[in-house]
Amino acid sequence: MTATYEGSGSRSNRRLNTVSAGDGDPRHGKYTTYTNHKCHCDLCRAAWSEYCRDLRDRRAEQAAG
Repeated sequence: MTATYEGSGSRSNRRLNTVSAGDGDPRHGKYTTYTNHKCHCDLCRAAWSEYCRDLRDRRAEQAAG
């Protein structure tokens, strides 16, 4: 589910497979869509917030550990 780029492996080229809010794409609501596809719709933002909260909790448990 990664984006497809024009050219030979250069990530500086424009994206061909983009995800935008309200397009009905089933990838919405996942933290990877927020980071990889730069989608900042409400569902993707909520998924990113939950991921960060879980990561912070895991790191705190590991440090206390």
